[in-house]
Formats: sequence, structure tokens, C-alpha cells
Amino acid sequence: MSVFKLPYRVQHSVQQVVNLFYYVRALLACALGKPRHGCRIWVTMGYQAASGGTEAICAVANSLASYYPVSCDLTPLSAANRWMSSRVDRGFDPDEKPDMVICDRAADLDLLGITAITPVICSVHGGLNTLHGLEAKIHLRSIERADLVHFVSTPQADEFVEIVKKGLVIPNFIPDIFPDGPPITPPKYDIGMVGYFVRPEKNLPTMLAVLKECVNYSAVTWGSLPEGLSLPANVIAMGVSTNKIEIFSSMSVLLALSTKENLPLVVLQALCAGIPCVLSDIPAHREIAKKIGLGVVVVNTDDAEQVRTCLDEALALSTDVRSRIRDGWLSNYSELAVMPIWREVVEGLINDCGDESHQVVKDKKQ
Repeated sequence: MSVFKLPYRVQHSVQQVVNLFYYVRALLACALGKPRHGCRIWVTMGYQAASGGTEAICAVANSLASYYPVSCDLTPLSAANRWMSSRVDRGFDPDEKPDMVICDRAADLDLLGITAITPVICSVHGGLNTLHGLEAKIHLRSIERADLVHFVSTPQADEFVEIVKKGLVIPNFIPDIFPDGPPITPPKYDIGMVGYFVRPEKNLPTMLAVLKECVNYSAVTWGSLPEGLSLPANVIAMGVSTNKIEIFSSMSVLLALSTKENLPLVVLQALCAGIPCVLSDIPAHREIAKKIGLGVVVVNTDDAEQVRTCLDEALALSTDVRSRIRDGWLSNYSELAVMPIWREVVEGLINDCGDESHQVVKDKKQ
């Protein structure tokens, strides 16, 4: 079952208008705001499409902009404009040079004239062989240039251990979706799934096969689905939405059985809402489950009976447990928990004193 959706071309055009609105609003805010002084940080992304990595880099830039002058080279129609705060200047001043650069692995630092004396942090959000369209011959370009390579989880960093001389793990964080606390109104659906399900690694067929047998439960999908997909009668497709309050108010339990993730924002957003999670048994999910504890469980995706049992148990969890899930997010994946590490690293690099306490991938020559 699916709800009415506008044709893709119409949706795309509307979203571009929204992106342009956020871009112009940021230009006006920066033009009318007071000049900011201090160490100037440039944030440059060669990949600016809607993705978890893009959103995560925007979150870091937004937070750093509370302490430093931060600029980003977003294009007017970039999807990242919806996530990037108006505190972050759009575009770079050619008469100024940055004190630091934060980039993604697709960025072209040479094009910006970044010299060897400017400290660079390359923030990596994919796996070693997860290129998302990036040419293989240049996918290590920014990583090799960086003074420090940022990873979002230990399993992800382990993939690059033979390549990266100096790296660190700082987990993704998400801004609080529910600053006044999660809604007390019961969700409309028992089980929710969120993601870009066109990608095979999201493992949508396995989740739908499980839900087809859970006839007493209602389920909802948020995100892009493969064309022509037939859904079980108890699953409704809501399409793509940027309204996270709407998304995470709609479900009692998150089901995510991906075959590959680094540190999925969707799971962190569910934790922020106090939503129990039933996750595939992969390294990134195990890392989250270890930190959060009760309310987050990993399952063998080949064992449908185990998945159904864990869904039953998650749906039966008390309000107290759901509150503890949100506390776990606050302690591990909130801005309050993560950004002090970022600030320490930024200050250390700018002052040319590395931060060994968070270093996990050390120079192999030492």
C-alpha cells in the first residue's frame, strides 16, 4: 500500500526551490549578521547530494560555527542547504585564506588553492570500496592530503588501517529532534523502516519478507523504494520526507537490517526519539548496541523467527526503557557528547599539537 505522491520530476523541482530558499536565506543572514573573528574554517564537499554523510558534515559545520567563522562552498541548488545553518557563510572569500579545512573524500583541494601549510581534516563517511560514483583513481586524493582523517566508527576505520597514517574516530551526532521530549501520543504504526531502499545493501526484501508474516503489526516505510515494488498488505509507503519529527513520531520500533553501514544516522535519530531498534548483526550496529544496551538488539537476518521474536519484545518495552534509550543517545551520539571532541581536535590541529588521545590509526612507520 502507498500514499499519493507527486511525480518524481515535480518533487525534484519543488526540492530545488526549497534548497535555493535556504541558500538565499543563509546569504542574507551572513550579510546582515555581525562580522565574526577568530580561526577561519572552510568546509568543502565534492559530494553535496542528499546523504547521511553530507548531513553529518553539515551538523559538524553548524556546531563549529558557534565558535569560529565557518564557510562552505555549497551551490545554490545543493541538497545540503536544507541542513546547513545560516550561521555558515556560503562561498569562500578569495581575499582570505582558511586556518583549517574540513573536506569530504570527493573534494578537490587543489582547485581551492589549499597549500600544504593549511591543516586539513578529511571526514570519511563511506567504506574503503564504497565510492558512490567517485572515480576510483581519485577516491584517496583528499585522504592522502589530509593531516588527519576522520572516521565515524571503529569498524570503518579498520578498513583504512593500511592506507591512513593518522586518523581518529569521532561518532556521528544528530541535533535533538525532540528538544521537548518525544511525543506521548501513541505512534500510528508498530514498525518503521527509513532509508534509501533503492540500494541493495539496505536489504529491504528481507525486511518485507519478515513483516509479511507479522500480520498483526502495521508497518511504514519512509524513503525511496525500487520501482514496481509490491508491498505486503500491512506495510504502507510514505515516500520521501525531510520532516524527522513526522517520521520518528510514526513508529514504535525501528527495523533496520542493512548488510553494510558505517554509523547510520537513521538509527541515531531513532535513539533520540527513544525508539527501540532491531538491527542486523553487522559491526556498526554491534557498536551501537554495546553503547546503548537494553532496547537495541542485533539479529541474524537469515533467521526470520529470531527477527519476529525481537520485534515482539521491542514492542513490549516499557516507557522507562524508552526513556533510557534516549538517555543513551544523549550520552553517546548527541551534540553535547560529541562536539567537545571535535573542538579539541580542531584547536589541536590549528595550534599544531596533535590530539593523541583520540588517535586510533597511527603512523605505521613509528
